[in-house]
Amino acid sequence: MGVVDKFAIASPVGRIVINLDQVIEGNKQQNILLENGDKIHAPPLRNIVTAMGHIQMPTSLIFDSNMSVQDYINATGDPKKQADTDRIYVIRANGSVMLPDSS
Repeated sequence: MGVVDKFAIASPVGRIVINLDQVIEGNKQQNILLENGDKIHAPPLRNIVTAMGHIQMPTSLIFDSNMSVQDYINATGDPKKQADTDRIYVIRANGSVMLPDSS
């Protein structure tokens, strides 16, 4: 079962994206209210980028700040013919989503 398949059957956990650096710096607008029973899960820091979808060779690559989204796609052997290249998106490490053509 692939990662995308696992997302399809996963039950929601009430996930929220926070800007922890801003919370720590005391930015009140970024602060969140925790209630009894709330849990915070901070996954381990990984320096990898995983490319998947309709690409030639889904794979994980070492993160390089000099590489663009297109560079990572090219490193996988480019999109397959059936790929919808207008709908490419990036899920950042903090869980937020970025559309490369608009950011």
